[in-house]
Amino acid sequence: GLSITLPSSGIFYLKALILFGVYMFLRGAVIFWVFKGEGREFKEKLFISLNSSKGVAVATVVFLLISMGIGNKHFFDLSVLFILYSLVFSTIIAKLSKFFLGVEHETK
Repeated sequence: GLSITLPSSGIFYLKALILFGVYMFLRGAVIFWVFKGEGREFKEKLFISLNSSKGVAVATVVFLLISMGIGNKHFFDLSVLFILYSLVFSTIIAKLSKFFLGVEHETK
């Protein structure tokens, strides 16, 4: 197994949360720009913006970059937090799909 220890500094988590917020803002801006004039409702665009990837693709890219010698411990720690933030945030948004889309989220 792999043991991951993240920094205990509150500043690190605050910086990571701010970076994640910037990422989500930019993602939303791009989604709203791409779907401009396509007749989608505001809530649909918001759902697409807030429902980011679940972390597998991000983890693959991060581990590939680290295995190639690109990045350091700080980069790895930030990446792990981004994966965790996106997992939690996307799960919450998926549970709220009825609000955004008018349909229930299926759980199997």
